Formats: sequence, C-alpha cells, structure tokens
Amino acid sequence: TIAICSSAAPYVWNGNPYSVTGVYTDTLTTTSGCDSIVTLNLTVNDVLTGSETIAICSSAAPYVWNGNPYSTTGTYVDTLLTTAGCDSIVTLNLIVNDILFGTTTAAICTSAAPYIWNGNPYSVTGVYTDTLTTTSGCDSIVTLNLTVNDVLTGSETIAICSSAAPYVWNGNPYGTTGTYVDTLLTTGGCDSIVTLNLTVNDVLTGSETIAICSSAAPYVWNGNPYGTTGTYVDTLLTTGGCDSIVTLNLTVNDVLTGSETIAICSSATPYVWNGNPYIITGTYIDTLLTTAGCDSIVTLNLIVNNVLSGTTNAAICTSAAPYVWNGNPYSTTGTYIDTLLTAAGCDSVVTLNLIVNDILFGTTTATICSSDAPYVWNSNPYSTTGTYVDTLLTTAGCDSVVTLNLTILNETSSTTAVSVCAATLPYAWNGNSYTAGGTYIYHTTNAVGCDSAATLILAILNATSSNAAVVNVCRSSLPYTWNGNSYNTTGVYVYLTTNAAGCDSTATLNLTVNDITTSITAIKVCDAQMPYTWNGQTYNTSGTYTVTLVNYVGCDSAATLQLSTVLPVTQSTTITGCNSVTYQGVTYTSSAVFQETIQSSGGCDSVYIVTKLNVTNEPFDVVISAIPNPPATGEVVTISTSSPTPYSVISWEPSDRFASQNAITQQLVADSNMQIIVTAQSSNGCIARVLFDLKVKKPTDFWMPNAFTPNGDGSNDYFSAYGTTIKKGLLRIYNQWGQLLYETTDIKGGWDGKYKGLPQPVGVYAYVVFAEMYNGSSVTDKGFLNLIR
Repeated sequence: TIAICSSAAPYVWNGNPYSVTGVYTDTLTTTSGCDSIVTLNLTVNDVLTGSETIAICSSAAPYVWNGNPYSTTGTYVDTLLTTAGCDSIVTLNLIVNDILFGTTTAAICTSAAPYIWNGNPYSVTGVYTDTLTTTSGCDSIVTLNLTVNDVLTGSETIAICSSAAPYVWNGNPYGTTGTYVDTLLTTGGCDSIVTLNLTVNDVLTGSETIAICSSAAPYVWNGNPYGTTGTYVDTLLTTGGCDSIVTLNLTVNDVLTGSETIAICSSATPYVWNGNPYIITGTYIDTLLTTAGCDSIVTLNLIVNNVLSGTTNAAICTSAAPYVWNGNPYSTTGTYIDTLLTAAGCDSVVTLNLIVNDILFGTTTATICSSDAPYVWNSNPYSTTGTYVDTLLTTAGCDSVVTLNLTILNETSSTTAVSVCAATLPYAWNGNSYTAGGTYIYHTTNAVGCDSAATLILAILNATSSNAAVVNVCRSSLPYTWNGNSYNTTGVYVYLTTNAAGCDSTATLNLTVNDITTSITAIKVCDAQMPYTWNGQTYNTSGTYTVTLVNYVGCDSAATLQLSTVLPVTQSTTITGCNSVTYQGVTYTSSAVFQETIQSSGGCDSVYIVTKLNVTNEPFDVVISAIPNPPATGEVVTISTSSPTPYSVISWEPSDRFASQNAITQQLVADSNMQIIVTAQSSNGCIARVLFDLKVKKPTDFWMPNAFTPNGDGSNDYFSAYGTTIKKGLLRIYNQWGQLLYETTDIKGGWDGKYKGLPQPVGVYAYVVFAEMYNGSSVTDKGFLNLIR
C-alpha cells in the first residue's frame, strides 16, 4: 500500500507509472520460475491550493496569517502540510486600506455663516477635525481650516473749510455738509460699510472802520497794536477752525499842541485866555478839541509885570528952586506924581512931596492922553503938549514960579488883515475866538496907558478836496507812483497837501493791484496718444510747460501744463499654495502662467501676469520629541516640535492637556499612556498632522521611545524596545507610505535608521512590535517615532 502526493506522481511500480489512486495487479516470475501475483494499493493525495482575500484598515495592521504578520497590501503565498502530509499552497490577497487625511481651507464672510461642512454648521474661525468612513470602511480624518472674515463697519467725522472743498473720500468728491455711506471690500473679500460725517465750514469775512486820537494809540485789534492810519487785514479762525478774514480801516488823528508867551502889566489884568481870566505870572495849559474831536493842548506862558510906586519928600528954598526930580525942575511946594516906564514897559508912579519956602520954583511934568485934555494946571486948561510957566503965591506970600511940562499922548490904532483856513477855526485874537470872516475892533490900553483901538479884518479860506482817482495796475507794473509816493498793494490812499490858499487839500487814490493769475493743468495721457496739443502748442514728451497769456483785467496770466505720459504697465503677481491653487474659480495642481490685458487707472493698456505655483515637492515634516521618554508616572514631560521647514503650530490634542494651542514646546504631567496630535502649518501653507504616542513606564511592562538620533555619537543611535520583562519578540519599521524598512527579532538591538544601507531622511515613521514577556503574556504595540539627526 503506497500513498503519494500528486506532486510526486507518477508512481513507478514494477516499471509502470501510476498517477491516480487505485488497486493495481501485476504478475511477476519468481526466481523459481513461478508466477508471482502482486497487488499495489496506490493512494494519490492531491496538493491542496487555496486563497483568501482580506481587506483591513492600516490601523488594524499587522494582519497575522499563518502566524506571520503582514502590514502592507500584497499577495502572500505559504506552504502547509495537509493531514496526508502533502503540501498545501495557500495564497493571501491582502489589501491594507490607508487612513485617509484631507484638508479643506475655506474663507467666508460673516454674512455667509454658518459654513456647512460634512453636515455640520461652523460660524467662527478655527480648525475643525472630523472622522469619516471611506468606501473601504476605514477612518478618513479630514480637517477644515475655516476663516470667517468680519463684515467691517466704520465711520469717520471730518470737518473742513469751504476753501478746502471738495473733500475726496474713497475716490469721490464731496463739497457740502452731509452724511455719506460707501461700501468697500476688505482684504478678505467681505463688505466694509464706511460712513463719512462731513461738515463744511464757511470762510467768513468782515470789516470795521475806527477813528482814534494819537493819544489813544496803539489801537489793539485782534491782539495786535496799530499806531498809524492804514488798512489792516487779519486772518482768524472761526469756531469751525476756518479762516475768518477781517479788515480794519484805522484813522489816527493827531493831538495838536501850541504855546504862546504873553507879557502884560498888572494894570492890564485880568488877562483873558480861552475864556479864562489870569492875573498872575504863570504857565497855564488848556485842552481844546480839534475838528477831528481830538485834544489840542495849548500852553500860555503869562508874565504879569507890576506897576511900581514911590514917594520923595523934599523941602527947598526958593533960592534952590527949581527942584529937579526925575529930570524935571520943581520950584514950588507940592506933591508931584510922575509916571515912568519900568524895564518891562509898565508904568512906574512916583510922588514928590515938595515944600518950597519963600520964592519957590517948581516944575510939574504931566503926561495925559488926548482923551483927557484939556489938562487943568493952576486952574488953566492945556490941550496941547508944551511947557507952561505960572507964578503963584505960596502960603508964605512968596512968589512961587512953577512950570508945567505937559505931554499930550495920542490914542493908538492898528489894523490886522488875516486869512486863515477853515480847518484852523476858531481864530483867537486878543483873547477872543472868531469863527466867521469879518471886521472886528478890540479896545485896550497902549503901552503909555492910552486907549488903543485894534482892528482885525478876518478872511476864512476853505480847504479843497479832489474826486477819488480809481486806478487798476498789474502787479508787474509796481510800484505805482502817485503824488511822489510809491504804492505796491491794493488800497485806498489819501494824500494831504496845501492848496494855493495855504489850506489842506485832500486827494484820494483807489488803487487796485491785479495779480498775475496762474493756473496749473495736470494731464495724463497714454504714450500711444502723444503728441498732446495745448493752447495751440504740440508737446511730444512728458514735462512741465508754461505759457504767458493776458487775463481778463489785461495782466499777464501764467498757465502751466504738467504733462505726464502713462506707459503700459506690466505687473507680475506670484501666488503660491500647497498642493493646489484656486485662481478665478479654477483649481490648479501644477504651476501655470496666465496673461491678460486690462486697462490701467490712466486708461492705457496694462499687461497683468499671474504666476501660479503649486508646492508639491517640498515635504513638510514635523518631529515631536519628549524629555524624558518614557516618563515615570507623575513626572513632568517637555514635549517639543521641530522641522527643517519654517512653520507654526496651529493646535495640540487633546486640547485640555495643553495651556497654549500655538506653542512650539509644551509641558504636561505624565499620568497615563496617551496619543498626542500636533497640527502645524509651514510657511507655504502646507498642513502637517503628526501623531505621537507617549507611554508611561510600568514595573512589569516594556516601553518604546518616540524618537532617536542615529548620528553615530554613541547616544540614542538605535530605536529599540526597553524593559526588563521582555523575553523575545518581533520589531518592524515602516515609512509613511507603508513600506517595510526594517524587521528584526532582536527587539532590544533595534533599528539604526538605515534601509538597504542608506540613511533614511528625518521624519515620522511607524513601528509595530510583538513581544512575549517572561510571565508568558503577549503584548502588541504600535505607534510613531521621530527620526532626528
């Protein structure tokens, strides 16, 4: 009886091949020559084959089949023994479906919220994660980076002066007070509603005319002192902050002064001056009003000379006569009075008491005014000047020969013809004031004490004025000369002179100075539109050009053209993105260049180039490390992130274990095994989501580190299992695409970071470990590790 496997067929028996199960008989001849009948019971056992197709998720790897673990998609063949001892070839078709990761980046305006993603509404900016199931039944972890841009509102309140209108706001001119609303787009593409509260304040003007006396100068106006006649202009600020142009027409009238010195005799007192009587020597001041209403200060220096008197007592004999006194001979007893003139020209009255005994001789000198004639002397009247002799008898009976020297003084008279200007009235003459022309007689006493008649013939002369001269001149013709004076500004000028009669003559000039008007015209034209024609001139290049014209008042007008040429503008914008870029509603996964021609703000053609850059070849890896690793229960662990690419951390999970979601380094207290997830973003916008398993040491367990540094420095150069309770096991290392890079049963020896002798790049790798413990228990552990150099 023979049993064989079909793979060993045919079975050769007695020289014959047999391939199928059966009972076969054959006749042989023995050595003795007899037939020998032999029977073969042949059993041919089939070689069995079988296959199975298994689909698992990568999170369930490795898949153990016939005692062997498999972690990647593939076809695996194994040979077993059937109960009949034949090979059994079995095939495993293993499909390892990845856990898918995807990121959606969306930006919306608050007015479009909520944003519906995977059936859930989101209304605030944030990073949201959801777990879906793929068509293969595996988890699909998708992330939404949502930016919710606010609809912005704002307002500004502006007050301007009407001289600054129009006010340009968001490209629109506004010239009147009001509230204006405009809708703009923010950089996030959302409406921004802005409001302008505009107040346009008027520029005010005003003038005032003031006349003051020079004694009241300076006149303070708007805080500035002015001391002379003129027109003054000042610019103030209104309560609205705008210019208020005010004009002051100021006339400063002089305070007049004058003095006169008068000497009189005390007999002529009181001396009347400006209606006031004065009887003693002194300086007297009086204040009058001029025709302009200002004080006129006049001074009287008055000298009052006294009338002197004296007495002489004399007694003579006739033989001694005549008695000469004051040059006059007196021969008779008597009292004689004589009037002399002092050095000041006043009368000096002296008396002679003369006694002539016996034959007396005496002379009397008398001076009288003609109005007092006849002069009675010794009872005789005398009416003419002369020397008269008379013989008398004294009381003693002696002849007394007396002589009279008589002087008859005539009354004096004078006539004064005066012509004065009406502006100087009243006219003062001999203490009286006169305001009209005419003939006036003044009676007084002359120097010898006689009547004096003075006659005033007063003529009043009027002042003259001429019509105002209105003159317009161009500023280029300045200065303008009028009556010998030069003028450079617009104004009303008054010229005072003396006419032929010697009185004031007033001439007025209304002068207007017309400015040279200027204008500036700014023109932008496209280069293709040159040459440009302006005021009849043709211009071929950009520049500033000025022509001189004549304005409406006949003065030069300078017009300036600021001509600028707008050249075609080429703008280049580069847009970068991670994996894809959306431009004008289309998503591109590779670089592309788009060119379009648009109109510039100057109305000229402008070529605009947009370059789309798809960043797909730059790996973005973030490495997570922990110190210490593994930690003991309750120990503080420092979790750090690093990457060769500039990056920022977006979030940490679980979020309740970390104080800051954006920190690169965190600290926590280890209390149990946990999985840490860090989401980071590179400078070019790529997102990396890294998982890190933090394990806590246990007395009877083993632990796996989360990072190692295979740089040959003798420290942490191998990735391996740690623990005193491990008996044996299996360690496998995979890259991020699921490729098996390393496998060993020496799980304490570990991986040196190489594949087929080549150092592997910095990044995140996956590990699976199967360990058998000395106590007979089995442990399967898997996680991620960081390769750091």
